[in-house]
This record gives sequence, C-alpha cells and structure tokens, in this order.
Amino acid sequence: MVEVESVLRENYEKPSSLYEMERTGGEPALVAYDEEAGVLVFMDCSPESPTGRRELCYDREAMALRIKKGVRPKGNVVKMAAAMGVEVLTEEQYRWLQAVGEFDTHVQLAENTREC
Repeated sequence: MVEVESVLRENYEKPSSLYEMERTGGEPALVAYDEEAGVLVFMDCSPESPTGRRELCYDREAMALRIKKGVRPKGNVVKMAAAMGVEVLTEEQYRWLQAVGEFDTHVQLAENTREC
C-alpha cells in the first residue's frame, strides 16, 4: 500500500496543483496509483465544470478563431492547465473517468480541435 503523504512530500509541486484545482472550483480526487512510476494520479471529480474553468477554448488558435467571430472566451484550456501545473485529460482518460462516475456532466467536450 502506498503512503500518500510521503509520495506528496517527494513531489512538492503536486500540492500546489491540487490547490489550484480547488481554487478554480474543482474537486481533485486520488483516482489511481501508478506503482511502476511511483506516481499518484489525481483527476477533477467535480459533478460539473468548475466555475473558474468555464467559457474557455481549447488552445490559443481556437481562441483566436472565436475572437474573430466576436466571441470573447475567458482563456484557453492548454494555457490554464500549464499555469496550474496539470495536464489536460486525453479523450481516453476522460472516457475512463466518466465510466467511474458521473463527473463533469455539463461539459461540452472540445476534443483536441481547432474550434471550440
């Protein structure tokens, strides 16, 4: 069995990323442990998109397209994730999370597309 506190102490950047997830309205939860890599896997298990992470485009290109159309997104997912020190879920990871429980139920999933 893994000692969560000791793994977090060894990975000092994780607590600040978890804080950022919570600060933006998320509900980070420990969902897995990769024994081979010694990595705790946290995902946001909010019932719907956190309030601090809504009205975003996927990336800078998609944001520029929306602005040209007169829509002003609050930012983009890729930049926000980098600033928070987290990774954007892949489609496969997102589908796995949805199989575990009902999370992020009101999201309009913008898979890695150029338009949002």
